[in-house]
Amino acid sequence: MNCGNDDNFVFEIIILCSISLVIAEWTLKLLPLLRACKNSKSLKQIKLCHQKVVTLGLQNDIYLCKNLISLYLSCHLYDHAKCVLDTMENPCEISLWNGLMAGYTKNYMYVEALELFEKLLCYPYLKPDSYTYPSVIKACGGLCRFVLEKMIHACLIRDGLTMDIVVGSSLVGMYAKCNAFEKAMWLFD
Repeated sequence: MNCGNDDNFVFEIIILCSISLVIAEWTLKLLPLLRACKNSKSLKQIKLCHQKVVTLGLQNDIYLCKNLISLYLSCHLYDHAKCVLDTMENPCEISLWNGLMAGYTKNYMYVEALELFEKLLCYPYLKPDSYTYPSVIKACGGLCRFVLEKMIHACLIRDGLTMDIVVGSSLVGMYAKCNAFEKAMWLFD
């Protein structure tokens, strides 16, 4: 065994741990700032915080990104919110996608919500969940995309999510909006 390699390995582990601690420390400092920005809704403060996140190389930190997306959505800056997700190297947390989709549908941006859902499906490690589907269902209902609605419903049956109260209510509402009252009543019963 070569002791030099073991020493290098230990040194690399120490460096990685130090970097992780610095990142965690900055995350803990920036999260309260982001929350304060949400209360003030100052665009200047928001952009300064976002710039600090990027400057520190923390644009892949899930907690910071989740808060940035929420912050931009609360200020109706949808392109900025999407930019946060788009600039992440590996947007592997489904809650990031769910938050952005919910923001889109809440503001009647149904096409954008469905485009985001389609993009989400391109990541094999991401699986839509019971928080994803209500936004997708609302977007389908808002656009009266009946064929897509049936496909989504089939996915929900396959994944066993039709018994979820929020998902089931969303399905009933979606079918009712598209004048498929028999289907809505069938689901309701």
